Amino acid sequence: GDYTQKIGGNIRTKVGYKNGGNIEEEINGNHAYYIKGYVRGNVGPLEESAAPGEGDIDINITGSKTEIIGKKSIIFSEDDMKIITNNDLYVTSKNDMTIATTSGIMSFKSGADLDMRSQTAMIIKSEITIEINSVVQTDIITTAGNINIDTPSGIIELNKDV
Repeated sequence: GDYTQKIGGNIRTKVGYKNGGNIEEEINGNHAYYIKGYVRGNVGPLEESAAPGEGDIDINITGSKTEIIGKKSIIFSEDDMKIITNNDLYVTSKNDMTIATTSGIMSFKSGADLDMRSQTAMIIKSEITIEINSVVQTDIITTAGNINIDTPSGIIELNKDV
């Protein structure tokens, strides 16, 4: 049958207060909740370093997942972070988007074509060197303008054998 519990104040449950313990739930139906306030929590020990496996969260979702966030969202990882999909990955921003590394290499790789486009200007700037290598052919094309190559204190070499 049904079970209903109404609590007019607070409820606090502590499992394993002596020697540790677990909670396991099995729901053969749906799980819904409405929280008018906030949700805060911690997984793993706060006082010392976590032992292997402590502080881990593993969730297997066999369907879809949707998160709608009304304000800002921050994801921070102390170690590596990976986003992997077996299909397409879309990242979209209404305004500005920044991808940055404070040290190391920024790498963009494609199994086929790499298509970079800009609605207005595209600026590629290196503080030291730009190197463009192609095995077969390199095209620089403008359909309605000039191609300007300028070096204030260097040499422009065309058709140079490498």
